[in-house]
Amino acid sequence: MTRTLLCLLLAMPAVAQPVFVSSPDGRVAVRFGLDDVGAPTYAVDLGGQPILEPSPLGLVTTLARWDRDLTVAEAGEVESVEDRYRLVHGKQSDVTYTANRRSVRLGDAAGRVLEVVFQVSDDGVAFRYRIPEQAEAGEVTARREVTGFRFDPATRSWLMPMTHPQTGWMNTNPSYEALYTQGEPVGGEAPNEVGWAFPGLFQTAAGWALVTEAGLDGSYVGSRLDADADRGLYRIAFPDAGEGTGPDDPVDPTFALPFGSPWRVVIVGETLAPIVESTLVTDVSPASVVEDTSWIRPGSATWSWLPLKDPSMNPAEQREFVDFAADRGFPYTLVDANWDVELGYDGLAELADHAASRGVDLLVWYNSNGPYNGAPQTPKDKLNDPETRRAEFARLREMGVRGIKADFFGGDKQSVIRLYLDILRDAADYGLMVNVHGATLPRGWSRTYPHFVTAEAVMGYEYITFSQGIADAAPQHGAVLPFTRNVVGPMDFTPVMLTDTVGGSVRRTSDAYDLAMMVVFESGVQHLGVTPADLAAAPDFVSEFLSTVPTAWDETRFVEGFPGETVVIARRKGDRWYVGGLNGTAAARSVRLDLPFLPAGWRGALIADGDGARDVRQHDTEAGDVVEMRPAGGFVVIVEPPE
Repeated sequence: MTRTLLCLLLAMPAVAQPVFVSSPDGRVAVRFGLDDVGAPTYAVDLGGQPILEPSPLGLVTTLARWDRDLTVAEAGEVESVEDRYRLVHGKQSDVTYTANRRSVRLGDAAGRVLEVVFQVSDDGVAFRYRIPEQAEAGEVTARREVTGFRFDPATRSWLMPMTHPQTGWMNTNPSYEALYTQGEPVGGEAPNEVGWAFPGLFQTAAGWALVTEAGLDGSYVGSRLDADADRGLYRIAFPDAGEGTGPDDPVDPTFALPFGSPWRVVIVGETLAPIVESTLVTDVSPASVVEDTSWIRPGSATWSWLPLKDPSMNPAEQREFVDFAADRGFPYTLVDANWDVELGYDGLAELADHAASRGVDLLVWYNSNGPYNGAPQTPKDKLNDPETRRAEFARLREMGVRGIKADFFGGDKQSVIRLYLDILRDAADYGLMVNVHGATLPRGWSRTYPHFVTAEAVMGYEYITFSQGIADAAPQHGAVLPFTRNVVGPMDFTPVMLTDTVGGSVRRTSDAYDLAMMVVFESGVQHLGVTPADLAAAPDFVSEFLSTVPTAWDETRFVEGFPGETVVIARRKGDRWYVGGLNGTAAARSVRLDLPFLPAGWRGALIADGDGARDVRQHDTEAGDVVEMRPAGGFVVIVEPPE
């Protein structure tokens, strides 16, 4: 008895002592500890001020409960991490990630071990759980993840609600398509019990935090934030039971050991610049599995469906949009839903041959998820079965098709995450780029699978054409996305329309606003909502800009802005800079072009609002000029390379 008590007393200081790890510059710090019931917690400071209050950690599985009654078996030494990699598309091409790593091994009374791995960089914190191989473990199922993010009650939030499965048009939800809240106090319940989507943006007294996840593979589910955020605590939640193929499709993920969870990512900054510029999501994601990426070519695509909808799916108009792409210098044409019926496979092959003769490649649409939803568009049942999918991809490669758009996925259960990854792996084998719609959030996949060129997961331009209410909210919505959704991966908003009415809606954004989307919004392929007639009627400089603006960038700089109000972002490709600005408000706004990262005395071309929303003009501009943005207006600056 005396020996047992002595062992416990000797162990107590190690358990009670907090474990610290800081960023290389020392400004971001994580403090790990166990509370009085042996439950693990962590907290994050920025510049010596709390940005995350003590928050819960832990994992409850069929092997063990690692949520309380734990001891610290070992707190590892701090290790330096450096990773240099190149992105084929994104906000930055050559990336160097440096961080400090520290692992904490936790044990329960039976000696079963869970590791918590922290990596702290100058722009934030990433942490994950690891379960090493353990005797007689077999397959393990996660019943609940205890991880949470606790904010001070005075914190403000920008969050997108999840939607109930099997709701919306033809039961296609959830698809990460909703408007964000606008700086609401933390702690409010989500509009429904299925919670909040990643990423979530928070403004605290210490600065800004963006919470998301990365490095998701087929061993887990895509998670979200729970609907109940009592007193500012946002907990990780698993998908709803109705997602996937329905209630019989398990919610809880099952995996073999050793196991590593997705990274929980908290990007932080005293200003919004580290949030917008961060590459932390790809930094902690696995390296590319595609060795030769020469066939992956970012660029813009013509697309008939957004402006002209279903009636445009016919051989004559699809050929017209191919010729439109060739004449204007766009590398792609997207052939949307029902092509298998309206064109047929022979007709698609003929169109692909014509496109190739004009120097254009085709991207083609698929309904991805078999019987999950009621969407009638075809081709259907071509991607959810492995053998059928590979045969279809082989047929596309034979035609010379360059990529696919896969639509209408079924949520975030493990089965659906595996479907995404199986599509990406098979597409790589057949040289096909991939765009997903009606889909989940990118979670670092554009690094691991660089042919994953873009994803929707946003209330994009199609909703503006469907609803006047969304059209009215569009200016503000567009000024939120660069601080939220687009931070974490490519976003297929499908930008740029140049007409007064779009679908059944009156467009509220100016032409200059829409053109600026091409710079402010990042997507490896930009699918344009303009028609041949639209560009024929536009000034020559508009066509020139759309034909030449890059869709993959070497460097990104945040200039100024605030979520839902204004945003100005500068991006570089080679030796040319582009600066884009959006005004999400109902009042005119001005921006002074003080861009200290550009060469002194720089000059460029300014595309800006004219006298009305449909009047866009081009002027010369230089350092120090003031740009006026009309309500719901915008601008683009193209900076000439130094001589």
